[in-house]
Amino acid sequence: MLAAVYDARQAIGLHDPIAAYNDISQALDAGRQAVDQGTVEQGTQSLTALLESFPVQAKLLSAQAQLTAGKVAAADALLVGIENLIPARLMPGNLSLREAAASLELARQAASLGTPQLRTQLLCAVAALRGALRDHPGTAHVQEAMALAAALDRTLANPAQLRTLLPEQVSIWLATVTQMMGTDRWA
Repeated sequence: MLAAVYDARQAIGLHDPIAAYNDISQALDAGRQAVDQGTVEQGTQSLTALLESFPVQAKLLSAQAQLTAGKVAAADALLVGIENLIPARLMPGNLSLREAAASLELARQAASLGTPQLRTQLLCAVAALRGALRDHPGTAHVQEAMALAAALDRTLANPAQLRTLLPEQVSIWLATVTQMMGTDRWA
């Protein structure tokens, strides 16, 4: 869910309110599923419980309403408020990779549907990969992450390649990030 909030902020920065709205929807869905499954406990100090709490869900709904009303700065301020609720001790070490994975999943969906959010989500994935490299410069997968970011940059720089990007290629990139997330060095 935190990755979806990050993606929404990135989409706002890229002037793509539709992608931001969709990212917030993804965060809301994750929270609703957790509540439906009874996994949110009152008073719990876990990151999951915090993100799925009623105040966070209310901020997400408010951010969507602000985007719908064209008040992008107000929506971004609400999302910043959510990020500021998270104590540093609860932040996962591989958050940047999780953000990249979430962006690539949305990019895969956009590629399969042919929506313009593909570019935004790929840009978000590149930013998240660069964040992972900045936060963890000595990890085992540095070269792999750098190569993936470069491949995404090349795709973004070529409009014809971007238009014809297959969801299967995005799935391969997503699998690469997922594999990197599974290593202890990024945790």
